[in-house]
Amino acid sequence: MACHGWLGQGTPLEELDRKHFVKGYQAPNEKKSNKEIAQQVATSKNLALAEVKLQRLCELLQEVCMVCDVMQQASSITTILVHSRQILQCDEL
Repeated sequence: MACHGWLGQGTPLEELDRKHFVKGYQAPNEKKSNKEIAQQVATSKNLALAEVKLQRLCELLQEVCMVCDVMQQASSITTILVHSRQILQCDEL
């Protein structure tokens, strides 16, 4: 099979540089066995699962950070209220 594009017009696909092809392209004589394909699929699934787990962990961590910020703000407000109440009590004495 020959290439009819401007890149290598009339040049067989096997002789063209692999960087010009889509990632994962295999020339007809480089076909993988069923075992290799199954292993590649399993690896891809495991990688996708790890990516999803990492994304979920990042979401949970973001929620924890937001809760910590809210708690810190509440603590600051509580501290201000306690100080205000102490000042009022001192004035009453």
